[in-house]
Amino acid sequence: MVVTQQNYIPNSQLVIKVLADAFESDPDVFIDKTNKNPSSSSNSQWYCERDGSETCVMNTVDFKVGDSLNIGIKCVVACSYKLKAQYVRVIDLADSERT
Repeated sequence: MVVTQQNYIPNSQLVIKVLADAFESDPDVFIDKTNKNPSSSSNSQWYCERDGSETCVMNTVDFKVGDSLNIGIKCVVACSYKLKAQYVRVIDLADSERT
């Protein structure tokens, strides 16, 4: 994924979601700006490794327009998934607003 002026929203966060399509699918996501094939936490700047679907949240101060974000998906066993990316704005809630 190349960060372009059209797909970059300053002061926001980039959310990369890997959604499991099948029961027992466990895709893990690895993201790096320099490594073309990120596949583990040791060779990735950002990574999400939990059971089931993954959601990685990256602050836009960590990358800029023109950067390439290389995304790797790894499954221990064969799995099926969808990959989605979107920018979101963070809204701070006061303790009284949280339920």
